[in-house]
Amino acid sequence: MAALQDVFKKTMPTQMGYDWSGMSYQQEKAAQGVSPTTIFSLSFLVVFLIMAAQYESWTLPFSVLLGVPIAVFGAFVALYFRKLDQRRLRQIGLVMLIGLSAKNAILIVEFAKMEYDKGATLLDASLTGARLPLATDSDDRVRLHPGLRAAVGGDRAPAASRGKCWDRW
Repeated sequence: MAALQDVFKKTMPTQMGYDWSGMSYQQEKAAQGVSPTTIFSLSFLVVFLIMAAQYESWTLPFSVLLGVPIAVFGAFVALYFRKLDQRRLRQIGLVMLIGLSAKNAILIVEFAKMEYDKGATLLDASLTGARLPLATDSDDRVRLHPGLRAAVGGDRAPAASRGKCWDRW
């Protein structure tokens, strides 16, 4: 489509125009898309509302979702220092990162809430809630780090496929 636009600009008079139809129109419209900020903001709101219904509280979801912006900021900093742009697969990875950080925060809040309901002080319940999920979270770390190293910085087969696949996106 870009080649057609280029040829049209070079060969046709400026008074003439063109328009896309059918599948080309849909592809052009999808390329304009919705901004990632809008998508992530709406998904953040939906997750907050679901968690508010789950916890039957408006304040507990805030404590869970406070860790998500920190993880997203860390991902953007890493992308910036590696001089990588925002492509679709990196956005999918960002969504996965949001899910993992929210899952870890949910575990921490659940354990802290259970301890607080048992009668522990707020500080003791928070500290216990922060310590307990570390054992259950270790399986995620064991699976996540080798995959990240291979996909982002490796020099073997996964890196070769990454280069071919990510350059298309």
